[in-house]
Amino acid sequence: MTNLPGWRTERKLVILESDDWGSIRMPSREVYEILLKSGDKVDSDPFTRYDALESEGDLSLLFECLTKYKDWKGNHPVITANCAVANPDFAKIEASGYREFHYEPFTETLKRYPHHQRSFELWQQGIQQKVFFPQLHCREHMNSTRWLKHLQEGRSDLVTAFKHRMISTGDSFTPVNKYAYMDAFNYDLEEEFVTMQATLKEGAELFKQIFGYPSKSFIAPCYIWSAEFEQEIASHEIQYLQGSRVQLIPRETEGTKKLGSKWHYIGQVNRYNQLYLLRNCVFEPSWRQNINWVDNCLWEVAIAFRWNKPATISTHRLNYIGYIDESNRDKNLKLLAVLLAKIMEQWPEVEFITSVELGEIIREG
Repeated sequence: MTNLPGWRTERKLVILESDDWGSIRMPSREVYEILLKSGDKVDSDPFTRYDALESEGDLSLLFECLTKYKDWKGNHPVITANCAVANPDFAKIEASGYREFHYEPFTETLKRYPHHQRSFELWQQGIQQKVFFPQLHCREHMNSTRWLKHLQEGRSDLVTAFKHRMISTGDSFTPVNKYAYMDAFNYDLEEEFVTMQATLKEGAELFKQIFGYPSKSFIAPCYIWSAEFEQEIASHEIQYLQGSRVQLIPRETEGTKKLGSKWHYIGQVNRYNQLYLLRNCVFEPSWRQNINWVDNCLWEVAIAFRWNKPATISTHRLNYIGYIDESNRDKNLKLLAVLLAKIMEQWPEVEFITSVELGEIIREG
């Protein structure tokens, strides 16, 4: 059903879209163990179990894996790395009495982590090698308005998280806080929408400042954004909207139970002449252990190609992070290598491209 409507091509195009780069999550193995012993459910969600700011080792091993492969045009598999360009500045927030939100560029956050001093240098090397292509995900990967409000109320999970310089813990996942404050562009009241417009503007400007080029594509955290928000997105030179087949829409009701939904298809155009790009394959081995992720993804790639669609693979950062648990990274990199090798074996004419390159190909007809 995902592959039926929309743009088609005879070319065998493969895109690797990966979210959350640059964003903090679990700060260390030690903090993870402290929270686990305290009874916090950090082991129940893969993001609090494995995800963390990418270390030098994480990046080096990922790029080593990607550079082993080339398509028939000489292109390596390339990660479209959707990144949060900032993180909370906990010291300044605390100094304000939790009344004001402050942020810092993720490049500054990297400097305070013990195995991350050269991480941004590695980002730049990955860009030069054409295996890593940063695009904008958000300013910081969090709903700062709701987070600050609940922090002021003294909610226990946030007090604990703040103490450990985290955004949220395992206990932050609740029926009315399904994404544990990760839904950056979800809002409960109309006035919050204005704040989020400013947040996106600052994020887009900071992205250009850090990387030296504007982001041409964008993906909203947790796939949540409003139709009205697309006008703000378009005002920052963003031409392509990455996403799943379903867009989740805020409905001015606190929590995420009452989100609306809207279906999209690849090549669909909105009123601002932006193209929707669609993820139709999944490679997320850190999510669940009882799935053959390689065969599953190959099956989805085959379906995409059968319907003359590009294969856009969703594969979040947490799959390649070993800073908390090295076995998570090492196991998944082996699976990624198998997946890439099998794709090239089954479809020798495959082309590895970025999300922006896909958008440009669609625009060219």
